[in-house]
Formats: sequence, C-alpha cells, structure tokens
Amino acid sequence: MPTLRVLLADDHESVRRSLRSLIEFHEGWQICGEAVDGRDAIKKIKRLQPDLVVLDIGMPYLSGLEVAREIKRSGPETRILIVTIHSSEHVAREAWDCGAKGFISKSDAARDLVRAIELIQRGKVFFPEMAATLHATASASSGTPREL
Repeated sequence: MPTLRVLLADDHESVRRSLRSLIEFHEGWQICGEAVDGRDAIKKIKRLQPDLVVLDIGMPYLSGLEVAREIKRSGPETRILIVTIHSSEHVAREAWDCGAKGFISKSDAARDLVRAIELIQRGKVFFPEMAATLHATASASSGTPREL
C-alpha cells in the first residue's frame, strides 16, 4: 500500500505535535506538512496535495469548515478528517455536509485518531456523533454500507 500523505492543520502547536506523534508512529503514514491557520492550510493543500487533511474547525482567517468546502470544490480526491473541541451531532453534520470523511473530538484523539484514519484510508467514514443517523442513511441507500 502506498504511503498515506497527511497534512495537519491546527492553530495550536501542542495539538499538531500530539497528532503528529500519533500519525508518525503508524507505518506507512507520513506528515507532508503542517498549517497554522485556514489560509495557510489552503496554500499548503494546493502545493503539497496530501491524501488526507486532519483539520481543526476553529482556526484563524478561515474556519476548518470553510477550508473543507474549498477542498471539496477544488480537490475532491483529498479526504478530510475534522478534529475539534466542538463535539456535537450538529457540528458533525456540518462537517459531513462540507465533505469530511471523519469527525473526532480532540479529547478522544488519542483513542480515535488512528482508527478514523484507517477507516478513511479504506474508503469508509468515522462519525461517532452521527453513528445512528448515518447508519440509517447507509442502510436505506443502495450504496455500500459505511463502517461507523
């Protein structure tokens, strides 16, 4: 399996450092860049073309949701994992609507980050806050059921 290239976008260095340590520990995953705000994220995504962006919602200049919308418009092959302190079904739904393939709480990142990335890498989604809603949607659709 080819190396998964990941870009981290969070305005807090300590969060980026923690996420980096979890990701780099996994064989076959590589951090290709880091962004400190929404504008920086857009520039680096265009330049580096990562396979996955781990994206905070609450960043300066452009929110993570605005960045996700731009990724969806300009680079639909780049997958998005939202990592945020705003853990609710409403915010998770917004992330889903913006094209995110996963959504985890920063407080659960140590437990959920690797699992979420593994699922997204396999073409599945990870939305614990919306599990019941998405399961019902996936079951009702003619598409492939999603692992949640």
